[in-house]
Formats: sequence, structure tokens, C-alpha cells
Amino acid sequence: MALPSQPQKTSQTVHPLLKTLSGEPQKSERSPMTTVAQQKDLSINPEKPSLLGHSVSVLVVDDSVVQRQALLQTIEKGGYKVLQAGNGQEALAKLNKHPEIKLIICDIEMPYMNGFEFLSHWKQNANISEIPVIMVTTRSGKKHRQLALALGAKSYLTKPCSHPELLETIGELITQNQTLVTLK
Repeated sequence: MALPSQPQKTSQTVHPLLKTLSGEPQKSERSPMTTVAQQKDLSINPEKPSLLGHSVSVLVVDDSVVQRQALLQTIEKGGYKVLQAGNGQEALAKLNKHPEIKLIICDIEMPYMNGFEFLSHWKQNANISEIPVIMVTTRSGKKHRQLALALGAKSYLTKPCSHPELLETIGELITQNQTLVTLK
């Protein structure tokens, strides 16, 4: 009885770009942002930032679940605890419920209450107006930047922003704010 012939395995090297074009799944050992950080000789601080031994909480406000998840991963890699809100109204509710939040990252374009409206409400509430806000948005125009800063945002970054720049800005603002609170 003859056995059915089996195809012979041949060792062929296929260029990764061709695999991508053909739809074959790729295994990536590192993300492009890690590569960029390594090229710039920037590293994410492995120590968890903390105030009085507790992980520092950051609120991410963006209507895009994908954007929130991307920011969440970056911020958590920096050692921060992340809470999320899908718009300005949700953000105000989270801020009232979670007094441990030490920094807010907010988009501009969102339903129900956009980033500018959120800043207006945030600015009027003495309980939360001391928390620094970083606007992270696709809006790169000077007009949007000026309005956000005039409404009280401490920093304005345009998407996509570099992960090291975002983490550095977060760290600086939390440190500055904690120093101000301590001096009061």
C-alpha cells in the first residue's frame, strides 16, 4: 500500500513587507513607539510615580475608545493609575467621585460636552480647578491652542503625540501641582 505523498517543506525566506501585503499576520517583538523612544535614547521611568506611597491617578477624557485605550496603555506604562471618561459630563462626574485624581488629559471634540465646555465648568469648580489639564487633540491650529490655554489648560499636545513627551509632561505637571499644594 502506497502512502499519499506529502508536500516537501522548503526553506524560503519571505520579506516581512511581502507578508504584510499578502495578509499574513505579523509577530512584532516591540511597538514602533518603543523603537522611537530607543532611537531618541529616552526611556520610560520604571518606578511608579506616587504621592504618599499611593499610585497617582490620571483621568483620560476622550470619546474615542481606541484613543482612550492607547493613552491608557502609555500612561500605565509610566506607572500611573488611569480612570476614563467618554466626554466632559462623564469627566465632571468622575472628578466629583474620585478626589484622588491628580491630572486630567482631555480631547476637544466630544459629544454632549466638548473639551472647551469641560474646561469652562472645571475652571468654575473650586474643588477640581487646581487639577492640571493637558489637552491632547488632533486640532493643531493656533486658535484652538490659545483658547484651551486661556480656559486654563496647562499644556496642549497634538495627536499623535510621542509617548515620552506625554509622560514627561504628565510628570512635570503633577510635580509642579504637588509643590503648589504643599506651599499653600
